[in-house]
Amino acid sequence: MPTVDIGNSDPEMLTVLGPTIDIQIGFDPTYRSSQESTPKIPNDLYPALVDTGAMESCIDSSLASELNLLVVDRQTIAGVGGSQNVNVYAAQLYIPSLNYVIYGNFCGVHLAEGLQPHLALIGRTFLRNHTLFYDGRTGVVQLGDG
Repeated sequence: MPTVDIGNSDPEMLTVLGPTIDIQIGFDPTYRSSQESTPKIPNDLYPALVDTGAMESCIDSSLASELNLLVVDRQTIAGVGGSQNVNVYAAQLYIPSLNYVIYGNFCGVHLAEGLQPHLALIGRTFLRNHTLFYDGRTGVVQLGDG
C-alpha cells in the first residue's frame, strides 16, 4: 500500500494551503478502468486539494476549457457561495504518486477565478477507499492507497 506525504513541514503553510497532491488531468477516450495501464493524458502536473468538505472531486472550469475537455452535462451544485449551475466534464485525474486514476464526470468549479491555488478538488468519494492522516500541529499529512 503506497503512502505519500502531502502535507507541509510548516504547520502554518498547511493551514493556508491544505493537503495538496499533484495530479494529471485529461481525457483518453480509449482508457478503460479494467486496464492495468494509465490513461494517455498530458504529463502536466496540477495542484489538487484533498478536500474532506467536498463529496465529489471537481476540476477548475478554466483549466477544463483550456484542456478542451468535453462538456457532457450541466449540473446545479451547492457550496460556500450558494448554488450555481456548472458544466460537467468527462475526464481522468491521474495521481502519479499513488499510481491511481479517478475517472468519470467532474463538475467544473471556479477555483482559479476565486484566486485559489488549486486546480482540482479531491473529494470524499475518493477518500472512502483511502486513508488520510492529518496532524495539524506538525504539518504532516499522509495519503494512503487502500
